[in-house]
Amino acid sequence: MPVYTYPDMPLRMNVWYRATEPPPFGPPDKQDVPCSLSPIKPSEYAAASVNTGHYHPFTHIIRSPVDLDLCDNYLRGDETTLWPITFFEIPAGSGKFYICLWTHQCGAGFPNHHARTFVCRYNYGNLANTPWFIGYI
Repeated sequence: MPVYTYPDMPLRMNVWYRATEPPPFGPPDKQDVPCSLSPIKPSEYAAASVNTGHYHPFTHIIRSPVDLDLCDNYLRGDETTLWPITFFEIPAGSGKFYICLWTHQCGAGFPNHHARTFVCRYNYGNLANTPWFIGYI
């Protein structure tokens, strides 16, 4: 019998559910949300960048508690298709932002039920199609 383990979520994040511009202004909609953040595999980055036709490649995966207010945006096209969109700041208060491109639930009906969100690292006007970020977590 498989063992379903809830993923570790050692980080805390701030969330703006429907930001209309980057970076989000005003207080977050939700603060101190437990999460984990991991970069995607290089092969996943290449597949998302080339095969999907999405303007913004996935750079990281966020795991967090299930939240039905998350707003993803997995549309083909240019940057104007993004807004509104959910913005994350991880760790909370760090000024390191991620935009939600696609979110879904994993493990529904099991003890490991959580949200898994593919995001693009946002760097004040420069999205991850030019990956030169400084200060990775």
